[in-house]
Amino acid sequence: MQNILRNLDLQNHPFIVKEIDFITAVFNQNKALLSHSNGLNLVFYEQSESIKNEFPEKEFYPLKIEKLKKSFFELEKIQLIESLLNTISKTDNLTKNLLSKKELNEADITLYKNRIGDLESVIEFEEHLKVLKSYFTDLKNHFPKFDIGKMHESWKIQMNQNALCKMKSEEGVELLRIPFGNYLYIPMNENLEIRTVYTGFKPFPLIGSGNKEYWQKVNGGWKVIHSDQTWIS
Repeated sequence: MQNILRNLDLQNHPFIVKEIDFITAVFNQNKALLSHSNGLNLVFYEQSESIKNEFPEKEFYPLKIEKLKKSFFELEKIQLIESLLNTISKTDNLTKNLLSKKELNEADITLYKNRIGDLESVIEFEEHLKVLKSYFTDLKNHFPKFDIGKMHESWKIQMNQNALCKMKSEEGVELLRIPFGNYLYIPMNENLEIRTVYTGFKPFPLIGSGNKEYWQKVNGGWKVIHSDQTWIS
């Protein structure tokens, strides 16, 4: 990584000097991107901490959690696991008894179907689980959206030529979206506990993907703690 910075004459950049551990971790994570013959756009940006819209649902979240907990307690009351194991055992025994008969008549089959029908009712708890799933889904919705941030500096890098070209200054310009292609967007906010890095990599003309990575310092080193795919081709 130091060679990359040295070759590109970036090693003395104030932000890189101050955040060398973070930059090193991000560069090491993206070695294939940095060494690709088509090059990439390297962008330093100010990660936004502002909210796009309000969060009116915030006051209802304690009620949502209470509703979820109540549903779990209801499942606990019906001894879900024991009921399921008991049902499986009874179904197994009924089926073995039916199959052990040398000859089957209509009554045997009818009684078997009825017994299985009784046991089937035990698994109606699935409806409870569907309700629980809807509660979890609801917890993920209604959150406010955040702006991406503002452009600070950007370069076009051609690693195979050790070429570094600073692009037209767009400092302070709001980032409305992250483009497709080969890129690395690195936040310059030094005070953020979790930093958002955007990566895009197209190793071949019609094949590639982009990711939104959340980085955090874990046990003294910067790590990706979560990643969402933003595009694929």
